[in-house]
Amino acid sequence: MRFQFGIKINKKKVYRLCKEMDLLLPIERHNKPQECLIAFKKVAVNAPNTHWQMDITYITLFPRIIFVLGIIDTYTLEIVGYKAGFSITGHDVVKTVLKSMLTRNIQGNLTIRTDNGPQFKSKEFHDFCKRQGILHERIPVRSPERNPNIERFFRTLKEEY
Repeated sequence: MRFQFGIKINKKKVYRLCKEMDLLLPIERHNKPQECLIAFKKVAVNAPNTHWQMDITYITLFPRIIFVLGIIDTYTLEIVGYKAGFSITGHDVVKTVLKSMLTRNIQGNLTIRTDNGPQFKSKEFHDFCKRQGILHERIPVRSPERNPNIERFFRTLKEEY
């Protein structure tokens, strides 16, 4: 409009006018929320390798940041798997969990509790859990106290590092 008619108009005003006249197309959402169980309470664990907690943290190594994925068994409090790298994707999470399951000779009957990170909400991880018969629990947003064992491990790791 500026060049055709010599009118100066802000893009926000154009958007507002188009919205008022119903000229905007609807926004398409491609990411569907994955089904999982929301973990609201503590779980009584009475055997090893039945309930794991998993999280991702970062460690700053100047000038880079290293991401660390950790998996802990809530019964024995042993680290059953980890991955460190400059990035961690949903594929990395799947590979690490699978490696941990093979090392411990686990087939199904496993519950994994995570936060709501994008790697844990990915379709690849969701499909993997479904194929393996893993129950995936996600803790509510902003409640790290629901995943205490892995959070404490990462705190100790950072304090001693």
